[in-house]
Amino acid sequence: PLQQWRQTKFGTLDANDPIGGDAANPAGDGLANLLKYALGLDPLQASSAGLPTVELSNGAYLSLTFTRLKSVTDATYHVEVSSDLKAWNEIWNSLSVPYGGGVNPTQQVTVVDGVPISAAPGGCRFLRLRISRP
Repeated sequence: PLQQWRQTKFGTLDANDPIGGDAANPAGDGLANLLKYALGLDPLQASSAGLPTVELSNGAYLSLTFTRLKSVTDATYHVEVSSDLKAWNEIWNSLSVPYGGGVNPTQQVTVVDGVPISAAPGGCRFLRLRISRP
């Protein structure tokens, strides 16, 4: 699916292409093509719609919500947590959690951090979504 998406959007199959490559950012919005592919966003348009959101769950735990696409079988979604923005630990990934959207093309995924903010060093916790591919 990624190669087909890249060919359709950019006319190339090259994962290192300066415009169509995984790490390229042709819209200039700071979002790499691989992330836009995994979230179902248009790589040529700058937009904040469709990006992951972070909320406070139960008044104490950070949660990250994002859209997982059924068609994205060649990339892995990772949710990671940090207390200092330097060291990141994975708390969820799509390899270990089967797609739960049934026949729907997308599924909303919410991952909740297991450590309350009040118990974190310095009272800080951060969540991020990272996309990788083999």
